[in-house]
Amino acid sequence: MKTLTKTIIALLLLLIFMLFVSTYVNATPDDLMTYNYRNDKITKDEYNKNIAFYGKIEKILTILRGISIFVALISVSILGVKYIVGSVEEKAQYKERLIPIAIGAFLIAGISTLLVAIEKIMN
Repeated sequence: MKTLTKTIIALLLLLIFMLFVSTYVNATPDDLMTYNYRNDKITKDEYNKNIAFYGKIEKILTILRGISIFVALISVSILGVKYIVGSVEEKAQYKERLIPIAIGAFLIAGISTLLVAIEKIMN
């Protein structure tokens, strides 16, 4: 059982590492001229509009990720303080409330990070 847990943790850490490490290319779209290699022969203006659109999506997703992480951090902090000063019965209630919040925060941050990574790969 311990080896299975260690394997799952190692695979998750590898996945997280792969998502957060990105490759930077020091070239401009004009240098790459990828719009010339497409089968549908889009124009340079259409290509630049697509690049601008993807840039706006990335900004929106980054803002949403920041807001969701901030809200999750505040709610977990409030519940943590209540857990520390609460009685034994209250601690059980706070622990039950804390688990869905932590899972939700992880999912929101993970999904938005995954969408930004996919957007960067597709761009």
